[in-house]
Amino acid sequence: MIRDKEVYPASQTTYTIIVNSFFLLGTETLTLLGQKELLKEVSFVALKGLSYEAPRELILKSLIRGRFAQNLASINMAKVQVSTAFLIGVFSHIDALFSRSLQEILQEISLDNEIKQTLLEIGHNQFSTLYQLMQSYEKGDWEAYSLYLDEIKINEHDISKAYREALLWAHELVMCND
Repeated sequence: MIRDKEVYPASQTTYTIIVNSFFLLGTETLTLLGQKELLKEVSFVALKGLSYEAPRELILKSLIRGRFAQNLASINMAKVQVSTAFLIGVFSHIDALFSRSLQEILQEISLDNEIKQTLLEIGHNQFSTLYQLMQSYEKGDWEAYSLYLDEIKINEHDISKAYREALLWAHELVMCND
């Protein structure tokens, strides 16, 4: 699973913590919290732990995107899918956080195939449109945004509100941990 430390400097410790946390917690904890909620919590703690190794802006962007995805999913998806959306948002910058390819990292982390496919932009599933909408919104690619907006069926006001709330939440979180 995890390779020699010399291959992956700097972020190896934090990366090892993320990957190995799930093996150490055991099935009782997974059953009580639910695998996706637990993954969400460990991801959040790991991102906070990265603050010494990763650029603050990158951590902030990951948190914003995670919360933005969660907010959008809560509008028209089932509760269990909201946690999945959060994970997609948070893990969308994991390649930059660890200076490794996204595909390589995702091979080492136990995630639903739907999450992996969305992040790798392979095929089409219920989260891929949400993910593409978020990316086009963040980039200001309004032509692509309009196409995804029609497909996802969330009104523009709700999307703007979801993004503003994600910005406030992530900034408050990062500021509180300084």
